[in-house]
Amino acid sequence: MVRGKKGHGRTLMFVVLALLSFQISFPSTVFKATRKGITLVGNNEDSDNRLGQVWLFPAEPNKYGRVFFGFRFNNLYQGGMNDQGLVFEWVAGGYRKWKKDPAKKTSKRALSELILEQCATVEQALEFCDQYNEFSFSFASIMLVDKTGDAATVGFEDGRLRVLRAKGGDQALGFGEPVAELRLGEAPEMSKEAVKSILLECLQRGQVATQYSNIYDPQNGVVFVYLFLKSKEELRFDLREELSKGRHWYDLTELLRQILRKKLDKKEKD
Repeated sequence: MVRGKKGHGRTLMFVVLALLSFQISFPSTVFKATRKGITLVGNNEDSDNRLGQVWLFPAEPNKYGRVFFGFRFNNLYQGGMNDQGLVFEWVAGGYRKWKKDPAKKTSKRALSELILEQCATVEQALEFCDQYNEFSFSFASIMLVDKTGDAATVGFEDGRLRVLRAKGGDQALGFGEPVAELRLGEAPEMSKEAVKSILLECLQRGQVATQYSNIYDPQNGVVFVYLFLKSKEELRFDLREELSKGRHWYDLTELLRQILRKKLDKKEKD
């Protein structure tokens, strides 16, 4: 450690904490809607990390097949879905006075990883939240949705976990929560295009911008991904098809480039 004059250490710590607070004060947006038996989940992932990735893990003994979305070098999965139709998405925003509960289990891996590996429903996921310590609750909340339309958000407040269940089939969390709630309230039916339009309205730009967006279809095991600030192109991940390829990953920006390159080549040939 480099030592300086008295007070410089406290000043540096204050600056670091301020920067961290600034970074996580720009939360992403996630919402879910259920209409006439159809459930869809929309997510805008806002970050200053532009290296979006997707990881796929086929089913193993006592583990469901699953897909995770996040960023290279971050080592944290921001969201994902398993082959049972259970979806999770983290939304950061402000520090909370979280502390480890000695009566609960502590895993070396993130709670959300364990949830997608071993849970098929929101109820099962909530049991895991109650059983495990998770440091991420000190600065983030998680939304959980399953293919039945059941949903809940879990955060830490006043020294304990706070669970909010979805009301009226809809739920929203994060930066675009007011807009999403308004638009969902105006929508008598729900479709991929309706979710997409809400995501576009909730986009962030600037240093901490929306790096990628997801639309989860848990009933059909499909995830649509968009890099709206780079292209109008749609990336489609069929979980059953992708998991049959074994364990693998994609760089989202490079995957978009490959798709655009193929389209350009085809257009030139035609």
